[in-house]
Amino acid sequence: MEETALAVETLATSARRPQGEFATTLKWGTHWLLCRVEDGTWTQPAPIGFYFAKLWYYERLYPMVFTVAALEAVARLEAAEK
Repeated sequence: MEETALAVETLATSARRPQGEFATTLKWGTHWLLCRVEDGTWTQPAPIGFYFAKLWYYERLYPMVFTVAALEAVARLEAAEK
């Protein structure tokens, strides 16, 4: 969840109107996030990144915070295109 949400948010905020592969990736990433929200698995945290080189860390709120931010960015992009 976390990585996909961060990628979707970045794609949605980095260009006025994503085209080509960026648009396709944004579409599929958004679809994947929405499917996870619908099936209820979007709240399950997963380890992301390294902390002090050997310890994995994760935060329980990360999947929800990152997903909401990503979907908001997509909604703003779509609203701007109208």
